[in-house]
Amino acid sequence: KGEKGDSGQDEERLEIQSAAKKEPDDCGPLMGSHPAEVRAQVLRCLKERKRQAGKVQETLQNRAVQERLLADESDKVEKLTKEIGDINAMKAAYLNDEQIVK
Repeated sequence: KGEKGDSGQDEERLEIQSAAKKEPDDCGPLMGSHPAEVRAQVLRCLKERKRQAGKVQETLQNRAVQERLLADESDKVEKLTKEIGDINAMKAAYLNDEQIVK
């Protein structure tokens, strides 16, 4: 009877280890029950999560820079569009004055 219980535990442990190995960063189910194994896995997981967080932070910073550049360019386009409108209005007024003079 004791052997069957051990066998069930072994199968469960193998299933847990198999599932954990599918996780690329050791953040899946705990692969061991010994405190040193658990600690090592948790540290690997934390290290990987920290690396991932760093990548996300870098991406967000790059995006913020791109958004600032886009906003600056958008402001320039808006300013140029207004200047073109002003020039067109002045041209129309000039042509109108020219017609009146003739």
